[in-house]
Order: sequence, then structure tokens, then C-alpha cells
Amino acid sequence: MFVIEGLLIVSYILLLNFTKTELQRLKMEVNGLPKSSIKQKATLSPVGNNVKSIIVYPQNESDKYIVYMFVSPSCVACHGELEDYLNSQLNIPFICLLESSIEMLANEFMEKYHEQFPIIPIYYEDMKNINVVTNPTFLIVNAEGDIEKVFYIAQGVRTWYSQSLAL
Repeated sequence: MFVIEGLLIVSYILLLNFTKTELQRLKMEVNGLPKSSIKQKATLSPVGNNVKSIIVYPQNESDKYIVYMFVSPSCVACHGELEDYLNSQLNIPFICLLESSIEMLANEFMEKYHEQFPIIPIYYEDMKNINVVTNPTFLIVNAEGDIEKVFYIAQGVRTWYSQSLAL
């Protein structure tokens, strides 16, 4: 019995020493890697910004929230998330903000979806003004135009809706 306990203690000490040595070696390797040359600023959250600074859209005062979705016409993920959102059939107003720097693709997108929901063409610079830098992006906007929530997939909007509004 004592022999087994002794072997377990010795095994534990050996494992501990091996782990410590290996972590030290890995730390030296990481420290030896070249420093990144990419100088990218941390992106600020859009939450708290006001969408009225980039778009004007008449809102019915009875609407407590509106879902704004930023899309790029050439973005496959945008089309997938848009279809996913539309299949959700949430009872909340929806507006699509279409990044329209490539006119031909923007026109094709508008032709395909213009009867299903409002589409407002915008420029990437306008998106950056409210700290939206990726597509797709869903914004939950209150009646005053302030951004309250940000989601990057339709499932996030559905979850928020079911927890906040579908009572």
C-alpha cells in the first residue's frame, strides 16, 4: 500500500516538474515570435450611438424597437443571416441598411428584396460613423434611435426577442 502511494507521489512530482519545464519552454517560444506589424485600433461598440445620425426613416411612435440589419450585397453570410431572420417572422419592424459602394450588386440586392422589407442604401463611411464595421450586423434600436443591442447572427435577435418582447 505504501509503495503505491509512494509511486503516486513520485509520479505527481515528475508530472509537475515536466509541466513546469514545458510551460517555461513554450513561454520562451512565444516571447521569441516576431511582434505584429498590424496596428489595428480596437473597435468601439455601436451601443449608445444614434442611427438618426446616418439615416432618416419615419418611425411609427407605437414601435418600441426596430431591427436594423447592415448587409453587403456580396456577403454570403449576410444573405444567409437575412434569410434566417426573415424565416423567424418576428413581430418587430425591420429595416435593411445596404452597403452600396458596388452599385451593380446593390441594385441586384434591392431588386431581389425590395418587396419584402424597406432597404436604405448607405456607405461604409456612414457605418463607421456609428462604429459598425462588419456585415452582417443586427442593431436593436429604440424609439429615440439609440442603439441598445448588437448581434451578428439572426439567432441573437430571436433570443433577445423571445426574452424581451414576446411575452
